[in-house]
Amino acid sequence: KMTVNRLAGDAGGPLANVNRWRGQLGLPPVAAGEFSGSIEKIEFAGGEAALVDLKGPKEPAGPPQGMAAHGEGGPPAPRREPSIGDVQRMFTYTLPPGWTENRDPKQDGMMKRIFEFTAGGKALVTLSGMGGDAGGVVPNINRWRGQAGLEPLPDDQAAASAKTIPFLGGTGQSAEFSGKERAILVAFKLHPEVSFFLKMDGPPAVVGAERGAFEQLAASFRMGRRDE
Repeated sequence: KMTVNRLAGDAGGPLANVNRWRGQLGLPPVAAGEFSGSIEKIEFAGGEAALVDLKGPKEPAGPPQGMAAHGEGGPPAPRREPSIGDVQRMFTYTLPPGWTENRDPKQDGMMKRIFEFTAGGKALVTLSGMGGDAGGVVPNINRWRGQAGLEPLPDDQAAASAKTIPFLGGTGQSAEFSGKERAILVAFKLHPEVSFFLKMDGPPAVVGAERGAFEQLAASFRMGRRDE
């Protein structure tokens, strides 16, 4: 299960959170000078993030616990499931002229739909995220080809069809699929921990006409607070 949580401040600091997660897995706490090896710095959505990978003798019991609000040893803050608005405010972007946004995107399947737009009056554009690498490039390329009514490609050709594109503050990949009645244009960024997909789906003529605006939107997306 993947969850996205956003809290004010530093949520109690790295040490308090590492020890909280260790406790959930049945591991003993570590001291301030002992936990640096548990954290790996990674590039994520155009910035630097901390990746903590812990394995213990037991599975976490029940839902994830709240973050500590008062530092190590302090009482946990009341936990609230983040709303779609909370997640949306983790991103900034520039909406292309003439596009409209649905602030309550429809959820569909395993991916968490974060944003939903309409382009050219007829094409649906969504930004979605999911845990893990979503199976890798080739399965996704052939899945989107099938959605557009196209035959799958051999692995080497499918991999070669993905091009580089500016996305989420760094470099992502893109691919376009045009069938007789449906076209799909996708910008995606796969990562072992979490992957993001910006997808435009609609009539071929509309998707082709909105390609430039789609690429500008992909390049404008960043992780960062968006004040209403």
